Amino acid sequence: MSKDMQTRQVSEKVLGVDCSTNNLAWCLLHNDVPVSYGKIEFEGNDIFDKIKDASIKVKSLKDLLDYDSVAFEGAVFVNSPKTATLLAYVYGASIGALMKNKSTKMITVVPVAWQAFIGNKPLTKMEKLSVNSMNPGKSESWLKNEQRNYRKRRTASWVKRQFGIEVSDYDVADAFGIAYYGSYKVNSNG
Repeated sequence: MSKDMQTRQVSEKVLGVDCSTNNLAWCLLHNDVPVSYGKIEFEGNDIFDKIKDASIKVKSLKDLLDYDSVAFEGAVFVNSPKTATLLAYVYGASIGALMKNKSTKMITVVPVAWQAFIGNKPLTKMEKLSVNSMNPGKSESWLKNEQRNYRKRRTASWVKRQFGIEVSDYDVADAFGIAYYGSYKVNSNG
C-alpha cells in the first residue's frame, strides 16, 4: 500500500471511466479499495447505433453501481475533426447516462495528470529508443502505438502492485488509474 493511501482519509465512492467510441471501461473505488471493474463494448453498424447501445448499457451499469463521483478521462487531442465529433457523441451519451442525480460530482481527468499521479510518466528517450531498436523495420505509426502500449503495460503493473489485481485489459487498467486520481481530486478538493 502506498504511503499516499495510508495517510489520506477517503470517504467517496469514485467511479473511474475510460471511454472511447467503441467501449467504456470502469473501476469503482470505495475508500480507495476496488469494488467493481470491467468493460462494456458498444455495438452497432454506425455511430448512432453505438450511441444508442452505449446509452442503454451505461444506464444499466449506473443502476448496478453505488457511487458519489465520476472521474471521466477527458478526450485526448485528435487530428481528425470527424473522430473528435464521434468521440464527443459517445462521451456525451455516456456522461449523461452516468449522472445519478444533481449531486453526482463529475470530474474531467486529463490523461497525463492521472498517469503522472500513479508514477507512469511519459517514456524517456532511452525507453523510446529501446522500443524502436527491438522492432526494426516497423513504421513510425506502429512504433508510436507500441510506445503507447509500453506505457499501458506499466499502468497494468501499477494496478497489480497497488491493488494486487492482475488486469489484462489496458482500458480497464487505465480506469483504475483514473479512479485513483479522481479519488484524490475529490478528497483533496484539488
